[in-house]
Amino acid sequence: AIFYLDEEQKAVAERLIALLRDKGYDVATEVTPASTFWPAESYHQQYYEWTGKTPYCHAYTPRF
Repeated sequence: AIFYLDEEQKAVAERLIALLRDKGYDVATEVTPASTFWPAESYHQQYYEWTGKTPYCHAYTPRF
């Protein structure tokens, strides 16, 4: 998802998605208002360094 803080950010994201769709891309990304951000605990930081760059989700669907 793209999380926006104001209407300008929302408009930029929506224009980019429209441009990609016009070029034939199947865009699955949602544009959503940002909510309260809570920093994660320290043991959640540097995830890819701890896991050897192995993604959490092992299924891959080629979408933009």
